[in-house]
Amino acid sequence: MVLDVREPYEYEEAHIVGAENKPLSTLREEEFSGLSKDQPYVIICQSGNRSKEAIAILQDAGYELVNVSEGMSSWDGDLE
Repeated sequence: MVLDVREPYEYEEAHIVGAENKPLSTLREEEFSGLSKDQPYVIICQSGNRSKEAIAILQDAGYELVNVSEGMSSWDGDLE
């Protein structure tokens, strides 16, 4: 599952097909509703900076994660 941690307006402009939007701003408030610790997540933002912070927050909470270190700027797959 791809978790896009950009803000909703960025997500709405274009996002990876099937990605779920969970803005970093909500993760900072420890708002993890809808996430499952039984599922690994691929974390992406625009350039990689916010995803690094999101990874730290979610790892501390016990989630299994993979970071897309260069963010959407490196994504060459389909967008919606």
